[in-house]
Amino acid sequence: MTLFLKHIENENGRIYYRVNGAEHSRTIVMIHGLAGDSRFFHNQMKYFSSSYRMISIDLPGHGRSVEYPDLSLESYSKAINMVIQHENPENYILAGHSMGGCICLEHYIRNRERILAMILVSTAPVLPVDSSFIENARNNFSEFFDGFLGLIFSKKAGIFILAAKSNLTQSEQNVIINDLEICSRMNYESILPQIDIPVLLVANTNDKMVPCELTRAMHLAIENSQFITFEENGHISFFESHEKFNAAVEQFLNGILWKPRTPQQE
Repeated sequence: MTLFLKHIENENGRIYYRVNGAEHSRTIVMIHGLAGDSRFFHNQMKYFSSSYRMISIDLPGHGRSVEYPDLSLESYSKAINMVIQHENPENYILAGHSMGGCICLEHYIRNRERILAMILVSTAPVLPVDSSFIENARNNFSEFFDGFLGLIFSKKAGIFILAAKSNLTQSEQNVIINDLEICSRMNYESILPQIDIPVLLVANTNDKMVPCELTRAMHLAIENSQFITFEENGHISFFESHEKFNAAVEQFLNGILWKPRTPQQE
């Protein structure tokens, strides 16, 4: 399958996203986390494209969507809506990592009638981002970012990311700090017991960014959920341990009934 880079434009700017897979296939929409972009899901975009239509979005201010200056939780949610309305899948699965997992919950609140399931990776309804973490980023970004990468990556990939990000622009730094502030205000604990679709929760046991126990607590709060852990360090299992991750997701997807949801099913 050929991967396409597409964009949608409105009065606020352009939102870019990547698409792979059959035009009318079952659809999975992937939402990256803080400091990420659509490229982080390249292993999933390739692996699942023979059976699914894969969509990976650059949220406003991230990746190629730098021409979209409105950086807020609301604008992130609207960006997802824009892409979904344009691609118009009958129904779809949402997959989100860390901050992107919370954005999936926000999107679910507003669009639950078309969402068949969610895959939430290394996330929590309240993310462990406090004021001291944000102040460190504001006061000494270089020191903060080096430590941040050490929490995110556990393997050699971290070295390559550090090299690629060694000269972040001031605008890119501001986006990361803004994301930290957004994360510090997120709280989706009240929505978890209301979720009535299948949910797969994935975490690394030694994740130092979002501890595994926080993701496990989500599993206990969501009735129709599965919880899988990998005996790994780092925060991005789908990137650093993509073979194990893809196998777990594939097993989850094979158990989902792909049929339209209606308001009567709420």
